[in-house]
Amino acid sequence: MSVIVYEYDEFEGVAITLSKIKALEPVVMSNSYVKEYNSRQMPESFKYTMESVIGRLLWYMYVANRVAYSLQYQENLKIFEDELPAKKFTDTEAADKFGSFMYNIYTNNGTVFLSKEWLGLAEDISEALKFLNITSRYAKGGLVDTNGNKFTTKHKVVNEIIDKVKPIAYSGTDSGGGFEHDFFLLPNGSVLSFHYATGGMFISDKNKYTVSDFTEPDDEYGYENKISKDFIEEEDIELTKHELVEPYDEWGYDEEGDSDFDTWKVSANEILKRIKKVQ
Repeated sequence: MSVIVYEYDEFEGVAITLSKIKALEPVVMSNSYVKEYNSRQMPESFKYTMESVIGRLLWYMYVANRVAYSLQYQENLKIFEDELPAKKFTDTEAADKFGSFMYNIYTNNGTVFLSKEWLGLAEDISEALKFLNITSRYAKGGLVDTNGNKFTTKHKVVNEIIDKVKPIAYSGTDSGGGFEHDFFLLPNGSVLSFHYATGGMFISDKNKYTVSDFTEPDDEYGYENKISKDFIEEEDIELTKHELVEPYDEWGYDEEGDSDFDTWKVSANEILKRIKKVQ
């Protein structure tokens, strides 16, 4: 592993581009540190905005990159240099460059000079960039799969719904009996879940989850992430907080409990109305 040093005009250019990506804003502003900071008693003008918090983060990452390089190669790099105009990046270029920054704020032995709060925000952004389609999804919203194609499930009605709600993260889990469940993180921090075996559609309260809850493993309990832990261990307490469709009502399965999810007659627009009603 080597450390590459970058100039501040690159960090500033990435900050400007990322702060303009609307699909990234829910991830940044729902970060636990950003929410806690903005909840403090202070004038509104002092609170973080999308632009100010990303600008501050990229400045700290610039400093961390310089310190990591200086320690790695025993060179005393200056931090305050003559300012140059910020470089201009496309969304794709900025996302790729941010990934390089993340790698190069560490020394060879894994030391990083960034507080856990700011590192956590950087990691949230990094994970979100893996889910967001930089060439089209930022403009249109929604998810892509690992091949960069539009994310879809095998259920038509679910695809219609997620096209409407524009989720920013996805996780799937198994209840242990071979039953499939899908969970989607919405921009407001709630989770929309589909339980195919029982025919249930549910949504949690707002501001309950973040991207890291979908991406970081729960090492203490051995679960894939917090979503799978909450679903399996916590008995759906939060993930089934609000039932949007009952399995056998007029919108759902037929009376005999047809297991084909696409026999549901509920529309995406109807689900949106129900989400707004409970939230």
